Parts: sequence; structure tokens; C-alpha cells
Amino acid sequence: MLHFETESKDQFWRESADRSSDAGDGSAMNLMPLAALGRNEEAVIHCLDDSGPLHSRLRELGLLPGARVRMVLNGSPCILLVGGTTRLCLRGDEADAILVVLR
Repeated sequence: MLHFETESKDQFWRESADRSSDAGDGSAMNLMPLAALGRNEEAVIHCLDDSGPLHSRLRELGLLPGARVRMVLNGSPCILLVGGTTRLCLRGDEADAILVVLR
């Protein structure tokens, strides 16, 4: 389970938004945690919190920056479609540790 204190989660989101703003691509306005997606909403993964123990496993499952995802069922646990072919089930705290940009 990805676990981090609320303060570090907020810092992770702020730093990720800052990096996105610095890139000049305008995506910081749409940056949100994966868990906030509604049913059937699509997004592109921006970054993952790399401080959790499941970081490498999530990457092995296809949750990489740039990957397209669609929320099949939101909530905790949630079900998402990764790359149009792979279904994954994530707990809420795991989905909170993944930042996405709406498509």
C-alpha cells in the first residue's frame, strides 16, 4: 500500500504542478489525482509518487507517465483501464498517489 503523510502528499502535488508549469505545456490546470476521476473519464498519467513501496510494481503494470487510462469504476477500490487493454484494481490511497491530466 502506498502510504504517506498528508503533508508530504500535498508537497508531492505542489512540486508536480510546479514541474508541469515550468514545462510550459499548460497542463498544471488539469492536474489531479487519479482517484478524482469520474466513471468513464479518460486521462494521461503525469507522474507517480515514487516514495511508496509499490512504485516499481505499479510501473511494471503499465502505470507510466504518458500512459492513457480510463476510470471504469471509481471509488475505493477503483477499476481502471490502462492503455485500452489492461484492467487494474487500485485502492484509494494508491490511486491518490498517481497524478493525471484530463484528456
